[in-house]
Amino acid sequence: MELKGQENAWKEKQFDYFRAGQNFWPDGITRWDCIFIYAEKFLDDSESKQWQDVENIIFNVVSIALWPANSSEKFKTNLLFKGSSAEERQDNKERFFDMVMCFAGSKSDNLEKKTDHLLASLKEFEKTFAEYILNECKEAGNSYRNEAADLIKVLAGWDDNSTSNDTLDVLSFNYSLDSRFGEELRDKRYSLNSWTNIHGLASYSDKNAESYINRIQGTRLKKLPAPIFGIDNHDILRDNFPDDLRLLFTKSYRLVNNNIISMLQTDTFTNAECIMFYGHSLGRADYSYFETLFDDSDLYSSQTKLIFYYYEEDNPLTSREQYTSDVVRLLTSYGQTLSNIHGENIVNKLVLEHRLEVLPYPEF
Repeated sequence: MELKGQENAWKEKQFDYFRAGQNFWPDGITRWDCIFIYAEKFLDDSESKQWQDVENIIFNVVSIALWPANSSEKFKTNLLFKGSSAEERQDNKERFFDMVMCFAGSKSDNLEKKTDHLLASLKEFEKTFAEYILNECKEAGNSYRNEAADLIKVLAGWDDNSTSNDTLDVLSFNYSLDSRFGEELRDKRYSLNSWTNIHGLASYSDKNAESYINRIQGTRLKKLPAPIFGIDNHDILRDNFPDDLRLLFTKSYRLVNNNIISMLQTDTFTNAECIMFYGHSLGRADYSYFETLFDDSDLYSSQTKLIFYYYEEDNPLTSREQYTSDVVRLLTSYGQTLSNIHGENIVNKLVLEHRLEVLPYPEF
């Protein structure tokens, strides 16, 4: 896909650029594919290193497109843009905003119409993503499942020759392995209590998977939830807009609307001895989940321990410092939600009580 001098057309913002060019896009391309591809031209390279950055781009795109025209304030993006000077970065920012407006719809489209465009396209994008995940798992064969099993055994402290009395609940932010994999662990006599894919399943359209999962969960006639991407409530509630259409893109809304909520265990983290975080970027888009987990475990007053695992990459010291700062940011944000106690000191409290660890990925 080439830019072909479309910037002048973007500045006019008169027509739906995606619909106008749909005869030229490759098969299966969605509005979001175009937005992400064109964003590569304008956004700083640091904006696309982790999955949390993709969801932050989604937040910025829907905010640019759906910001109320009668608002007294303009939307302030948190994205970084390419450029060696402030002038060049500002130019790329303006071009990015113009591009988003043209891919969200035409100038005559109201906010409801643009919401329909972006949300329907996001669902199509998610379906394509699910197919990609399934193909990757198929190519990996049994090695992927075996490595996942080995990792879980190390994290849980399970030994091949003996099983632990400690039970494990898995809340997976991944889309690949599902509760069928959990059953495989149980069949090997490991103490797995529950397995939940919080953001849906790549195998959502597999009827055999649907039948199997409904059977082991004691449910029937329930469709499996497709993968979802989304933004966090925190990012929009502070704007306090009436009838904020960005709500439809939040993970909380989509969890309910996509029937994922019916798959969750109600008391998974109550009285939890330890909560481990592995392979998660701790991005703001998932802060609401973490706050719920911490509330359920009564983190401030209980003895629940937190262990965060980070990937060391090429510079272990830098990786640890960066991830530790992400951990502190998450816990400080949670502490601010607590009332009538010194929640702002929760990090110090956890450290003094030996209930917080930041560790490199374990070897297995």
